[in-house]
Amino acid sequence: MNCLIFVKNRTMKQFSRFKIGILIAFVLIASNLVAQGIKYQGLVVDEKTKEPLAFVNIISSSGRYGSTSDIDGKFAIVLPPGNDSLRFSYLGYETKFVATNQLKGPKTIFLTPKQFELAEFVVVPGPNLAHRIIKNVVNNRDQNNPQKLDSYSYTTYDKMVITIDSIPNESDSLLGENDSTDRLLQFFRKRDLFLMETAVEKKFLAPDKSHERVVATKVSGLKDPMMVYLVSQLQSTSFYDEIIHIANKNYINPISKGSLIKYYFNMEDTLLADNQDTVFTISFRPRPNTNFDGMKGLLHISTNRWAIVNVKAEPAKDEKGIAVQIQQKYELINGEQWFPVQLNTNIFFDVLSVSSGGKNARLIGIGKTYIKDIELNPELIKRAFSHIEVELDPNAAFQKEEQWKSYRTDSLSYRDRATYQFMDSVGKEAKFDQKLKELETVLTGKVSWGVLDLLLDRFVGYNSFEGFWIGAGMETNRRVSEKFKLSAYYAYSFKDKQSKFGTNLELLLYKPKEIKGHINYFADNIETGSVSFLEDKTSLLDPRAYREYFISRMNFTTASQAGISWRMFNYFKVFAGAKQEKVEAIGNYQFQRPDDSNPFTDFKTTEFGLSFRFAYKEKFFDNGRMQVSMGTKYPILWVNYTQGFRGLLDSDFDHQKIDIQLRKFFYTKYLGQTTIDLRSGFILGDLPLAKLYSGSGTYGLFSLWAPASFGTMRPNEFLSDRYVSVFFSHNFGTLLGKSEHFKPEFELLTNGGMGWLNHPEYHFNTSFKTMELGYFESGLMINNLVRLYLFNVGIGSMYRYGAYSFDQFSDNISVKLTLTMPLDLKIGE
Repeated sequence: MNCLIFVKNRTMKQFSRFKIGILIAFVLIASNLVAQGIKYQGLVVDEKTKEPLAFVNIISSSGRYGSTSDIDGKFAIVLPPGNDSLRFSYLGYETKFVATNQLKGPKTIFLTPKQFELAEFVVVPGPNLAHRIIKNVVNNRDQNNPQKLDSYSYTTYDKMVITIDSIPNESDSLLGENDSTDRLLQFFRKRDLFLMETAVEKKFLAPDKSHERVVATKVSGLKDPMMVYLVSQLQSTSFYDEIIHIANKNYINPISKGSLIKYYFNMEDTLLADNQDTVFTISFRPRPNTNFDGMKGLLHISTNRWAIVNVKAEPAKDEKGIAVQIQQKYELINGEQWFPVQLNTNIFFDVLSVSSGGKNARLIGIGKTYIKDIELNPELIKRAFSHIEVELDPNAAFQKEEQWKSYRTDSLSYRDRATYQFMDSVGKEAKFDQKLKELETVLTGKVSWGVLDLLLDRFVGYNSFEGFWIGAGMETNRRVSEKFKLSAYYAYSFKDKQSKFGTNLELLLYKPKEIKGHINYFADNIETGSVSFLEDKTSLLDPRAYREYFISRMNFTTASQAGISWRMFNYFKVFAGAKQEKVEAIGNYQFQRPDDSNPFTDFKTTEFGLSFRFAYKEKFFDNGRMQVSMGTKYPILWVNYTQGFRGLLDSDFDHQKIDIQLRKFFYTKYLGQTTIDLRSGFILGDLPLAKLYSGSGTYGLFSLWAPASFGTMRPNEFLSDRYVSVFFSHNFGTLLGKSEHFKPEFELLTNGGMGWLNHPEYHFNTSFKTMELGYFESGLMINNLVRLYLFNVGIGSMYRYGAYSFDQFSDNISVKLTLTMPLDLKIGE
């Protein structure tokens, strides 16, 4: 101090250049030391569970310096001298002060959970500062949303671990008295149950073109994993979308338009970040007396562009069975764009637990995604993108350890290595790879049996016309050839005492365009008046398949067909072919036009057909062996055109036929999911009953509900050669119920149709109606009243009204039992 005073009171001329240089150097060094300060670092964890705590607020004793722990609970903060303590605060935990002299070297900070729930909603007098900040976030949402960039690319490293919620140690209460003999808990002390790593290269081109190439994947217990489950796809990559997707479910974003009406926000903390920006910690939850698919959690908002720095969120409603929590961390890239750099996904399996000594511990999945090599607005070529959104590199499962080191953010821990070592040995012994291949075939309705795949839907079935039937079906698999597939089936139905069989040959001609040749022959019962569309076959788990149980009229048909299918313009799937059929009449039915010398019973047709399926922006996952649709948010359109030629190969009729189907699903904020099915058909020319339209009646006084059908219409009640039908349903989900434990889903339905028939007098020995005046029905389904292991069971009813309603009220009512799959493959339910 004396030296400084001395310098101040003297003129600069009294110092030599040497002394001035010494003084300047001293000042620069001292100021640099002050600027650099002292670095404190460590890890913040939950005192009870030992789980890392992300986004903990850390503030110096002076209040001028602050930071947060990262998504893995790690923290680092640089402080100038004079700051003697750090304050660690986190919503739901006791605030903790730690002296800086106790932070020599990396330290673990334990925060104690509070012994009470979050405070109830309280109206605070005056303006809510948190609401003002959220308004700024909403107003700046587009400029901070990475999806609004022209393009970007990055590489991710995903890591998923499945273990038990609390890793046992010698003092854990989870352990029973026979600790040393408890092999299960000894197992979890050293390793986890499952470990998967994935490296992905992603490219995005506005507005919605995306491609992810899985360049490396490794799964404990497997040598050649065929299906890659990306941890990052368990949640929306950006928290700026109107709707946030968590494990296949939709939730209203707390920073979406109009969210202030539905959400309550509360200021929890404020800190000054290292770059001198202020970061606000704001909690959010649905307001009282609101009922919607909302979330609860914490937002960390920076004053720099009013952007999200960190977010932690989970469904506001308790999800039974499986619950999911997400975390996201954002950084300012190149000083121009906030971008996610880390994602966490925790999955709690409440229905799965391990037991020991009378104690239970649930299984938990811990998924982490690290985003790096971020490039903003790179030059990307539009034609480099296709309908394949996720693609598995053929060498992804065989990457060397050196390559893995370039993807990992840190080296594998001893626990990770032990997991791989143990599970790989178990997987080899238990043949996990073979079982996974079997699982893949089951998901596609097949079971692998050597060089053959058994077709599950060909072994047993039921409908009203045939009764129960049994049979067998099989096709060759990739072990025989990747270039062709030969299939065959046989069945016998007991009610009509009929044998059926068929065979099909499929040739892969050009894989990039999915060009395939098809030849098939069958002798089988075909539903009267039915229409089939390209690639619209219902799966065994789809409730739409229940309609087949109500089929009450079928024609035995012998058919030969040859054709070719291909993909064009990414979103069109096309089939063109020729078919010859011989159709047998039912009972004593006859068809005769004025110029026919004799009535028709059995008849023949020779037809040329062109069919296509158009699914705009539909994306697929390609694992090299099969392509799995990831869906589209746009309507899906099917069109069939058929031309019949009289006299060609003994064909009896000239005719033209056009069939159209349109299907659309969409989610509306605060209202739920809507499904619309539109079908229409038009025939030019007179045809027998088997080739007309018989409606989609699935009536039963008490029967199964089959979506996209007329629940009060009797099977084959109406006959048309031109028709249009609309099936509308809206599922409110749990929005109409407020019980914590009883969560039925309410679904409203309205169906309508009109049909016309030229020359009904040509049809003899059969009864039918036409529906020129319009057919209408409406109803309510209450789904998920009872949740079983394989099915969720509900009940509802449909009511028939309008010109074709019956005089007797009870004849217009149909009580329906709803069966839906709890795995709908929705992991969040």
